[in-house]
Formats: sequence, structure tokens, C-alpha cells
Amino acid sequence: MWPDRRLLDLCGIEHPIVQAPMAGAMDVSLAIAVALREAEDQGKHAALVTPDRALARRVVAALERWRVPVDDSGGDNLADTSAGRFARLAAEAALNGLEPVTLLALRAVGVMDARARGLVVQAGLPAKALVGA
Repeated sequence: MWPDRRLLDLCGIEHPIVQAPMAGAMDVSLAIAVALREAEDQGKHAALVTPDRALARRVVAALERWRVPVDDSGGDNLADTSAGRFARLAAEAALNGLEPVTLLALRAVGVMDARARGLVVQAGLPAKALVGA
């Protein structure tokens, strides 16, 4: 399949990117969508990272036709995503301690799981502060 896999193995790359001649933009987006669908069917995680929003939209459209779940965050500022807000608040909590306002803001982001809640309760904060209204 691939003549020399040493670099691929070193970087942990299972499926290298291969350049192939395509007739047009639709062929490219369809080939990418097929590769992403195959990864999804095998229970693997895959991502398309591209600055080309038109390509990303075509790939998303193909995947949606096949009912493959897609998380298209293209064009979103990281700070505006829930993961970005959580990271910013977690850093603030690490620097300033678990002040009630920061803790409630972390809870409001909605990405804290039960393990994180358990850690906060172990830190001596009341468990009812973490329970949703």
C-alpha cells in the first residue's frame, strides 16, 4: 500500500493523505467524504482540516446525505465554542482558585462531567452548587 511506513508509524498515522488526480471539486469533496464515512463506519475518529470553506461545505453536504454525524466548526472562533469557554474558565480557576463565580460559570458551560463534579465536591465546595436548577 505505502512503500515506506517508517515516518507514518513514527507519527501514528494510519491513513496517509494521498494526492490523486480528480476531475473537479465535486470529485475531491466526494473522495474526502467517502474516506470520512469509512472511518465513521469503522468506529474511528477522523477530521478534515482545511482553510477552504467551500470544500468543507461540499464534504459536509455529502456526509449529511449519508446521515453521518458532522461537527463543522469551521469559521468559529475557538474562544466562542463551549470547549474554548471551558478552557478559559479552567485556566482562570487554576490561577485564581475555585471562586464561586468561576465555578458557576464552569457549570454553565455544560461540559463538566460527573468526574469533574466529584473533584470539585472533594475540594470542599457544596455539591448543591453544582446541581442544575
